[in-house]
Amino acid sequence: MTENEPATQETFQRFDHLDKALIDASSIIYMDRADFLGKLSSSIRLFSIQEILTETGPVSKRIKPLVHKKTSSSNDQKLVSCYG
Repeated sequence: MTENEPATQETFQRFDHLDKALIDASSIIYMDRADFLGKLSSSIRLFSIQEILTETGPVSKRIKPLVHKKTSSSNDQKLVSCYG
């Protein structure tokens, strides 16, 4: 067991009720750095907009792209517009 294993398990328990999630760039980056983006993407379906996937690069390869209809909004506003 690694020193981060208990914290990782506790974090994953917070996602038990989810089967999918919208994810922004900072979440992708920090979860990748914390080394659990891959495990999370194996457990639930992760989605984001293409602009965010392009921004985060190869670490986001397991995140499914969403189509948005906003053109002049920030990436966060575009992502939120996909909810619902």
